[in-house]
Amino acid sequence: MRVTTDRLSTPVPADQWLVGLRFRATRTGETWHYFVIDDTAEAADAAAAAIRRAAARDRAAADPAPPITDLDVRRLRRSPLGQVYLEPGTRPPSPPRAR
Repeated sequence: MRVTTDRLSTPVPADQWLVGLRFRATRTGETWHYFVIDDTAEAADAAAAAIRRAAARDRAAADPAPPITDLDVRRLRRSPLGQVYLEPGTRPPSPPRAR
């Protein structure tokens, strides 16, 4: 029996993504917030959904949304034995820093 490596991992049911958003807070410096996003096929759609969730959370708390300074998007995968792991991250290029 011949097995190829691309068949050793399968997507978690309904394509799940772990999206990390790094915020710049005034009192605490920078902090990461993570969201698990379901039912999206593309990393860009998962990132947009996470940003919408973060904005809704901020509106509900009546706090102004701090600026997002970084983004990390990873697809959740499942091995044939059922172990869940993350694929390597997808990061957009960082904006140029002010001098």
